[in-house]
Amino acid sequence: MQGQTFIVNILILYRCMNAEASLLYRPSFVSSWYEATAQNVNLSLLVIDHYLGEYPVKVDVQVKINEGGQDYIFSGLGSSQRDDDISKDYGGVIYMYNDQHIILSFPYSQNNADTGGLAYTGSDGLYFGPTNLLGPYKNGYVRARVWLASDMPHIVLNTSVYMNEKINYKEITHGLGYYPDLVTVQTQLSNGYMSDGVGAVSMASTPSMYNSLSGVLYGYDESKIRLWVPSDYFNTTIGGGVFLAIDGYKLGHYKSGDVKILAWNVQCSQQVYYKTFEVGDTIDHDDKINFTCLYDWTNFLVSIQYRVPDESSPNGGMVFNAAGTTQANVFSNYGGVIYAYTEKEALIWRPTNGPVVYIGDRWGSGNSNQIAYTADVIIRVYHLPEAECPYPETIGNATFNVTGVMYEDRTLYTCKSGHSHVGGDLTRICGRNRQWSGIVPTCLEMIYLKEVSKCPYPETVGNSTFNVTGLRYGDSTVYTCKSGYSHGGGDLTRICGRNSLWSGIVPACIDVSECPYPETVGNSTYKVTGLRYGDSTVYTCKSGYSHVGGDLTRICSQNSQWSGTVPACIDDSECPYPETVGNATFNVTGLRYGDSTVYTCKSGYSHGGGVLTRICCRNGQWSGIVPACIDLKQQVKGSYEDIEEVLNNIRVHKKDTSAYRRSLISVKDKRLSSKVIGSTGVIIFWYS
Repeated sequence: MQGQTFIVNILILYRCMNAEASLLYRPSFVSSWYEATAQNVNLSLLVIDHYLGEYPVKVDVQVKINEGGQDYIFSGLGSSQRDDDISKDYGGVIYMYNDQHIILSFPYSQNNADTGGLAYTGSDGLYFGPTNLLGPYKNGYVRARVWLASDMPHIVLNTSVYMNEKINYKEITHGLGYYPDLVTVQTQLSNGYMSDGVGAVSMASTPSMYNSLSGVLYGYDESKIRLWVPSDYFNTTIGGGVFLAIDGYKLGHYKSGDVKILAWNVQCSQQVYYKTFEVGDTIDHDDKINFTCLYDWTNFLVSIQYRVPDESSPNGGMVFNAAGTTQANVFSNYGGVIYAYTEKEALIWRPTNGPVVYIGDRWGSGNSNQIAYTADVIIRVYHLPEAECPYPETIGNATFNVTGVMYEDRTLYTCKSGHSHVGGDLTRICGRNRQWSGIVPTCLEMIYLKEVSKCPYPETVGNSTFNVTGLRYGDSTVYTCKSGYSHGGGDLTRICGRNSLWSGIVPACIDVSECPYPETVGNSTYKVTGLRYGDSTVYTCKSGYSHVGGDLTRICSQNSQWSGTVPACIDDSECPYPETVGNATFNVTGLRYGDSTVYTCKSGYSHGGGVLTRICCRNGQWSGIVPACIDLKQQVKGSYEDIEEVLNNIRVHKKDTSAYRRSLISVKDKRLSSKVIGSTGVIIFWYS
């Protein structure tokens, strides 16, 4: 081991001498300590406001537990690897963050086990280490430390990839030729927050499809970085993804995101403590490591990692971050090194009777699986100096007063008598980025003022910041779109011209939030180029189906919505060729769904039944029934016959009248003529 330690130290010295390194400063934000309680649903969420206005590049959530009168620091987790469905002890403060807040979630029993705590070291025999610190601890304190990009050394790696439960393994070649000192892996989630990657597999699989498992595991060496994400439970669409804090936590479950990888080198003078040693089930090693000095929790950063043995394939030589608590249990394979620390020592736990490094099962779908029964633990402590601005510049024709060179200190300039302020800033403030705000002022002698043109003060642009070098000819205004927004038009750099006008036009910065994952359309396939503004989803109807509506190509718009409407693909079945109808012509637009056949009766014929317009239906049949066209003469003749039949039905014959029927019966007649004829008879005269 002494030889190995010597080699590692030589490598570190070589890197410090040849790789670009600079100072890692104190974080821009350090919160107060807040009480934290597990297993209380009403106290299970804590929002810490940092209001820095930009996304952090590094977040350290410290969990303080008191055991036996001694305070110990554990670390929060970037994602949970379990929920409350398993009745086994576990620990973990899960967090996510954006440009304004950090949200912490503490475990509670939503519908099952109440076994979760703020921190846990595997006291049920899963890990070997100090026995005075077990858990799970239900009460403690938490705080957050937040580093912005301006607090970090010179960045040596900045790249990103898209990952989800299916795209669940990535290898990125960085080509640095050495191990970076600090690496962060952040996942941009669809809710606008970021989560951090993890360094250990607490659960490689789950006993049931209803047990959740998510996170982004990462490790790196001198040439590459590897990323693993859990897949869904076998033969389901449940459980995998990049971030989890549900069913016993309150931060949600996200299956996809853009994974951002950042790396830096830290100036060698800041490393105030370094130690490496081998751990494993068959190796006698310390589990409490004393620091050479007291290191407080504000001005120092403790880094604990473990390294896979070089000879162990396929991840030999790769470095992973140790975990600040464990969620392992007997229902799954697990690995990783657990740690806690005080101001004077670091405490280490490693798996009992099993591999120190385990990557497999659902993580990465079998890519670069790893089992290693030993590992090298690497402990570093960095001193964090306070950020300082450089001493202010001296300005001709002006005096200045400096209150200091620390954050929020000021430099106040005053133009000398006979001179006037014509550009720049008379008051400049030391910022978090160790730079003075604004620009160096200019004081010009009064006699020259009439000769100097001046542009108006630049316009403010939504979702951007801008820096103005001055308002005189040749001065510039440079706009920068804020994080989460992209340049969408206009000019980011504008120059003050001789005509006292700014060149170009006002720029625009547009939201680059994600669109939701596209909808699945029956009888079709689709290809997604991404979920950002301008990305597209292209649908293709399967063989035997045709596009009948909606949009086959949809574009992610600035409002995070897909353009157009969801397309439809229908069965390509054809209707038979239409029937010929006597005394009619017809026109066919086609034989597919929605096509029509329109019949027209010939001259002298009239529509006498059926449907003149028939539509081809989805079932391959024409709507309605075949029409009929009838001769107009037949229609008239039929009408006369109908009238005659009606007349015959209403005609009354003479013999059916009442007068006729009375004439057949002898009755008394009171008329005079009747009486005479009845008395004398009838005399018939015949004359020839």
